[in-house]
Amino acid sequence: MPRLFLHWLCWILIACGLGLVARAQQPNTAPVARGMIKVAKVVGEVTVTDVATTLKTKVALNSLVFEGQVVETGPGASVVLVLSNGAIVNLKADSRLEVSQFLQNPFGATFKIRDALHEPSTSVTKLSLRKGEIVSQVKKLNREAGSSFTVETPVGAAGIRGTAFSLSYEPAAAAGRFALSMAEGLIRFSPSGGRSVEVGAGKQLAFAAEIDARTGQVLSIPEMPEPTAVTGGALAGLQQSLSAALGAAVSVEFSGSPNAGGPTANGGAPTGGSGAAPAPEATPSPGENGPSALASPPATPPAQRTTPGDGE
Repeated sequence: MPRLFLHWLCWILIACGLGLVARAQQPNTAPVARGMIKVAKVVGEVTVTDVATTLKTKVALNSLVFEGQVVETGPGASVVLVLSNGAIVNLKADSRLEVSQFLQNPFGATFKIRDALHEPSTSVTKLSLRKGEIVSQVKKLNREAGSSFTVETPVGAAGIRGTAFSLSYEPAAAAGRFALSMAEGLIRFSPSGGRSVEVGAGKQLAFAAEIDARTGQVLSIPEMPEPTAVTGGALAGLQQSLSAALGAAVSVEFSGSPNAGGPTANGGAPTGGSGAAPAPEATPSPGENGPSALASPPATPPAQRTTPGDGE
């Protein structure tokens, strides 16, 4: 009996050792570099502010936006942002969107938005919509490898799963109004302190939260209603907005490392690029992308934060 016990103990130890070796040899697929965001279209007054330095500049066609920056649109303004994981975000008028986190693994070949059906490498994206509206298409994510895409609002977070949608949050008087409409795919919305609800294609979720009229702070969130069908007119409008954003983004390309021109996640040198925004492919005529698009300086990479990529 002791000999048999030792025999099995030996095999167990060997199996554990092989498991540890195999685990150690597995590549680290967690994103380690800052992703890149290109401006594909600008209409009206659009600015980008670096959270760490508070430096604010006007957004221009083909300029870059990075993790740790806030994009704001004025009345009647809008901007189409294209992420190096293939996501397209159209930020509507009177909106404020922070790129809280955008990390992505480098990829080897040129990534063309025109041909993209899924992201080129693992990525983690966290956007924060403080007010206003976005219309977005997110390419299929490699969720098994750890990819995620989240849009946070003051009333909760939307987990994106490869989807086309519009999402808005409008603080007004004593109510913060949230609305989510789906053209395709699936989103899980998790309200702050409440039960999550899944919203599928052709469905919408809308509710009003109680907020402090003076500070805008959320005081209470109602029980989540069941999603309802998007009306035909609203769905047609959403699809039209998506088509316009896709049309602006169709010629955008990313090559090699997604963070060319930006700092790496650990504060080291970038894996490609010089840190400057790419030169515009063509000089837009007055009015094509709004009056500010011609004279605006490009957005600059943000200063490195102490704990990059934590979304704080």
